[in-house]
Amino acid sequence: MNIGLKLGLGIGAMWLAMMGVGTSAHAAEVVTHWEMPDIASPEADRPYQPNIFGTIALPLSSLPTGTRWSKLMIASIAQPALASLTESARELPPQEQLAFVQGAVNRAVRTQAVTNDCSDDGYWAPASETLSRGMGDCFDIAIAKMEALRFLGIPNKDMFLTTGRFHTAAETGKGRQSAALLVRIGDHFSLLTEQSEPVIEDNNAPEGIATFTPILTYGVGMTWLHGRLVRLAALGL
Repeated sequence: MNIGLKLGLGIGAMWLAMMGVGTSAHAAEVVTHWEMPDIASPEADRPYQPNIFGTIALPLSSLPTGTRWSKLMIASIAQPALASLTESARELPPQEQLAFVQGAVNRAVRTQAVTNDCSDDGYWAPASETLSRGMGDCFDIAIAKMEALRFLGIPNKDMFLTTGRFHTAAETGKGRQSAALLVRIGDHFSLLTEQSEPVIEDNNAPEGIATFTPILTYGVGMTWLHGRLVRLAALGL
């Protein structure tokens, strides 16, 4: 069967423009709320290719958002708020730790974008600040969950920031723009969104939960653009 790869580069470029990646002054700023060491990604610590939700993840050259995410993944997590938040989850197996952190952060932090698009405003708050004020955008919430899971011992290479669009079954339009934490446990990926209580297991969203179309994903030292495999005949080739 002839199969070609539909890259969706036009969609990716539109997403970059909407997110302000590489064009906004904010996107190039160095976050100063953490101690920020230099990025080091040995071969053994490189993240696994996140082929999620029916997509193929294609590696890209580094982008400013990816650099910021990589630095946060190796920054200090010596925050009392994280110790308090995760105390009851320290002895749980990894998959249960994901569910615990998903519920704990979502209950503690009210999102600022319930139905509207969530885009990067250039300010990424550490977990302690987000948990203290009880409010944050999708990026703040993803960071809070990432730092909590790092505190619990989830490897850096298994956590990603993914950006894309959420669609409900009733939606026929482009859906809602957002970002969320993606975590790999074994051979499976789980999505920890800011608006659903359960963790979304790759392409098996619980009934009533919006499905997700990833566009860009950031890991330690890596960035990917998502595309889909399609029949060449469907493209008229």
